[in-house]
Amino acid sequence: MSSISCPILMFDKTAMNSAILEVQLRPVPYAPSTGDRRQVNPQSDRRIVEQATLIRRALEAGVLLRLHPRSRISIDITVLADDGGRLSAAINASCLALVDAGIPMRDLVCACAVVAPPGFTVANSSDGGSDGPSSPESTALIDPNRKEIQRYGYDAPAHLPVAAMPQLGSVVLAQCESRLGDISAAAELLEAALVGCQSVFDIMRASLTERAGRLISAKGGNASVNVIFSGCEGEVQG
Repeated sequence: MSSISCPILMFDKTAMNSAILEVQLRPVPYAPSTGDRRQVNPQSDRRIVEQATLIRRALEAGVLLRLHPRSRISIDITVLADDGGRLSAAINASCLALVDAGIPMRDLVCACAVVAPPGFTVANSSDGGSDGPSSPESTALIDPNRKEIQRYGYDAPAHLPVAAMPQLGSVVLAQCESRLGDISAAAELLEAALVGCQSVFDIMRASLTERAGRLISAKGGNASVNVIFSGCEGEVQG
């Protein structure tokens, strides 16, 4: 869940020519699917601070910050459920929240992660790779959940989160903490992640189109609201 504080005027010399984007990432204690309910301090936890910085950098590439000089745009992200893909979900939710808040953007920033299993091989490689169909254990996984990431035990797979602006054809975030065999493997993982980003873009665009249609209908006096009272559901139109 992501909320936006619209541009707030600030008297800071560092924000004279463009706005400053601030990101606060807060996971609730019951968010992890592992059952670990320890309270995490978002100001001191290294992983949370790192992911908040990655989210800010990815969104800064898409937001037209120069249209709001001397301003601060705050993004507050609350993680209600964490079953893997927290970084990608936070970027996608924040992008939709920015658009819904009316913040001008160059393009939608869409994120998706990809995982390379231990037996991952590059398809149709020239160094003895097979031209036949790949086995499930050697195929990259797009948008994996926590169970899929952790099922390999100590054979840690390469995890590559990617954020891109599909309409502009630019990658704004790509971070891999594992070492891959060659550059062709990294290129294939990046290509698979971009396919996932394009799928996310299609879903986000459809959601925004539906949201805009509802707002236009409400402005014209044709809105409908579902109301539930004591287990009885009804519809009110106005």
